[in-house]
Amino acid sequence: MDYAPVFEYCVLKTKEASIDMEYSEIWGMVMAELTDLNIHHLREQDAEFDALVRHRIELSNRLEQAKDSMNSQTKQLIVDYNDTVEDINSHQIEFFYLQGAKDCFRLLKMLSLI
Repeated sequence: MDYAPVFEYCVLKTKEASIDMEYSEIWGMVMAELTDLNIHHLREQDAEFDALVRHRIELSNRLEQAKDSMNSQTKQLIVDYNDTVEDINSHQIEFFYLQGAKDCFRLLKMLSLI
């Protein structure tokens, strides 16, 4: 998979918007694009994973319908829980992606390929 176009897209998008962004913000954009791209490919290649994603979407829709009959405190509890789970997942994905890149460089160095 060629990641250069994704990175180039993020950089050009940043320049076009004339935004003075920090390196961490640009890196965040690149990570989000790469993650989305890889999840899309994973869903295409792994039927079991795709089924899990579709099931999660179905459950999410059912939960939204069920929230109509809940009081505001219970609704907020569910929103807070889901937001926290999503934040944790996002941090884990970024950590493992970066760790994988570091491990790859270590391995290439150990094999004297770089």
